[in-house]
Amino acid sequence: MIDWRVGELLVQPAGNRRNCGAIGRNVEGKRVIIRVFRSWVKPGMHEEYERLLRDTAIPLMLAAPGLVKLHVGTPLDDPPREFLLMSVWEDIGSLRAFFGRKWRESVVVPGEAHLVAEAIVDHYEVLEYSALAAPPPTASLVSLAE
Repeated sequence: MIDWRVGELLVQPAGNRRNCGAIGRNVEGKRVIIRVFRSWVKPGMHEEYERLLRDTAIPLMLAAPGLVKLHVGTPLDDPPREFLLMSVWEDIGSLRAFFGRKWRESVVVPGEAHLVAEAIVDHYEVLEYSALAAPPPTASLVSLAE
């Protein structure tokens, strides 16, 4: 089980991804997009929702072409009721290809709807993009590869 209270779960997509350039544009000059998905689970559903994220939703997103980075986290409440998935996409086309026609809506994976009380999604154009430096040795990051 992931101890969500230690901080954020940082997930790097597997495989070779195209690098993004400065000023919020990828190497092809297209705008980089941030998708922020927030969900609040029903009381008593935290562990089941966490398992669904870890076993289904996160691997599905990591396999998506065009995904640059994925951050998954929760508030420091114990146990947290809110979950955050912040994904960075190469461009709007990559985002639309993965989420489909309803990309502006809160998309849930099979088996998720009965766990969620509320979900919202927002999209942002990146104004400036820079690669994250390696975390300091004292940072509490958990990798799915471990």
